[in-house]
Amino acid sequence: MPRKKTVADQVGSAIDDSKSPTKFKDFKRKLLNYPDAKEAAKWVAEHAESDWDERYGAEHQRIKVWLKEAEQEYQQSLAEITRLKQERDQTDKFKAVDDPNNRIPVWKWPMKDMFTYVMTLSFMATVMAMGGANVYAILMSSGNPVFLEQPGLAITIAALMPAASYVLKGFTSLIKLDELRKRYTLSIFSLATLTTFIWIILFATTFDGISSGFDMDSLLEADATNTASKWMTACQLLGEFFISAALGIHAANIGAKYGEPRIADNTERAARDQAVHAATPEHKKISDRYADLKGQDAMFEAQKSKFVNEEVAEFYDLRSRQHSLNDL
Repeated sequence: MPRKKTVADQVGSAIDDSKSPTKFKDFKRKLLNYPDAKEAAKWVAEHAESDWDERYGAEHQRIKVWLKEAEQEYQQSLAEITRLKQERDQTDKFKAVDDPNNRIPVWKWPMKDMFTYVMTLSFMATVMAMGGANVYAILMSSGNPVFLEQPGLAITIAALMPAASYVLKGFTSLIKLDELRKRYTLSIFSLATLTTFIWIILFATTFDGISSGFDMDSLLEADATNTASKWMTACQLLGEFFISAALGIHAANIGAKYGEPRIADNTERAARDQAVHAATPEHKKISDRYADLKGQDAMFEAQKSKFVNEEVAEFYDLRSRQHSLNDL
């Protein structure tokens, strides 16, 4: 299939099939007897460039504008597909998957991990129980007749605290991408640390004997003690919520080391492969357009240079023949 002619091809054909305008020829003839041949040739070259720009400059400038836009689009597309390929190449094609049927019993683990695992589960259960107990105590101390007459209702509401913590911990098993799972785990541990840190500060400012010199009234306005207590209660409940989830994740990570893994396809690698394949056609389209415009710009520049050189060469040829005739 023949290649479609570009604007630069059409311009090139026009140049090859045409001669310099009459005015330009008259300009060159006026310089044939100028004493300084080099300076005259320089003026001819400048006039030739101006003549070219007058005839084809507008189209060439359009090409340059399109080329600049295409280059920016190409660089953005190249950066994006490079990033996708790097992420794909950094992801293993296969990964080890925990198989519950091939787990090593806890009592066969090394003593250090077995002790850490049991203590982590114990702390998790304790913190969950504390969270539920705190919610129950708050509900009952509110004096609401509904809870006083039906303590079972308060227990049911209080049970939401440990249940929510377990859900927060179990959410990690639903995340398929390794990087996203790591970020989620890090956020849980960060929130647990932050809420505990804030609770420690509020505890110290609420109860005497720890930081009695700190004036909480200046920060929490008139009813400072009541406000600080509310904030402390909120941070305590949040701390118990995030800490129990963090402990559960930590225990699960320890246990995962003692399962006989099986090798399976890494779904994360497949997803990133698909992302690269989806982005490739569009990138090729952008790249081809950029290359075509860059080629047209180069052709314009080459044809302009060729045109100027030919005019200068023609000037020297005319000058030489003129002098030869004068010498006769």
